[in-house]
Amino acid sequence: MVPQPPFPAYPPDAGRRRQPPRGHRRQPVAGIIDFGDVTVTALVSDVAIAAACQLSGEPDLLGPALDLISGYHAITPLTGGELDLLAELMLARILARIVISEWRAARFPANRVYILRNTPKAWEHLSRLLSIPGSEITARIHGACRSEASNA
Repeated sequence: MVPQPPFPAYPPDAGRRRQPPRGHRRQPVAGIIDFGDVTVTALVSDVAIAAACQLSGEPDLLGPALDLISGYHAITPLTGGELDLLAELMLARILARIVISEWRAARFPANRVYILRNTPKAWEHLSRLLSIPGSEITARIHGACRSEASNA
């Protein structure tokens, strides 16, 4: 268990599709207000969700995710216990993405193609992530965070 982690409130779906297109913005996005589906969760969950979205189709599946994790850790340090949880939380996020998409596609068959458009990539990421021993992923996460700390 992670002892008393921070539990911030955040909108879980503040992705690119929720932002106005660049041509319609006069200034960069400075914040997002979306109280419709705000949730309270462990801070490390937010990092895991963002990292899962950075998994690559390149030979090094984890490279971009590790960049995100180490950069986040450089600004808002995660505990050793939180770093240990990241691999499992990333897997959970990918599984949730697959299960929810499949459920929605069954519920709304007319939108099946649209709903499932990213699911093959999620299955690929899941398969590739499961092919890497969890201890190796965790070691790479810790290593990336140590490396970032020594570069600071």
